[in-house]
Amino acid sequence: MLLQCPKIKDDKLYYGGSQDWFHDKWAQMAGCASVCATNVYVYYLNQQKVYTKEQYLHFQEKLYALLTPGKRGYPYVYHYARKVGNLLQRDYQIIRNTDIKKGYHFIKEAIDHGNPVSMLVLTHHSIRMRDDKWHWMTIFGYDQDSIYYSSYGKMKKIKTRVLLKKHRINVVKLVRFVNKNQEASLFVK
Repeated sequence: MLLQCPKIKDDKLYYGGSQDWFHDKWAQMAGCASVCATNVYVYYLNQQKVYTKEQYLHFQEKLYALLTPGKRGYPYVYHYARKVGNLLQRDYQIIRNTDIKKGYHFIKEAIDHGNPVSMLVLTHHSIRMRDDKWHWMTIFGYDQDSIYYSSYGKMKKIKTRVLLKKHRINVVKLVRFVNKNQEASLFVK
């Protein structure tokens, strides 16, 4: 199942935003939390299907002010969840360093209920994640074997067993936002 990832049209078509679009150098290096939050915010806003890069950057900059990174970026999953949850007026659920079965169920349940998942990968043993470490990304879909996510304006795919593998180096945190009255089996706050 694949949710509608926000699309941005410029010289090419992008899937979700990119921190490379910021004008500020520090935002380009450390603004991934605000891009992930923008992807989620715009998904729920859903005013239009395709945005210009300038329109999308406007949202990114507003959310950058909400989630301004420090010297280490924005590796604060609870702060992220609380701030974005308040903005969306939704409850949040967090799962950290889960096993494949529980993590897949968490993602599947969210996507099946029409909720994208914010993902923070701090460290990961897989070479397939080399460009997406210490980085926030937005999960928009899954299939039987893979997870689909937006990072740097691209739709990427990774095997579930690779992403969610229990390993001493892997630090993967997932956040989903649900309606305040929506029950979920893995509620952690």
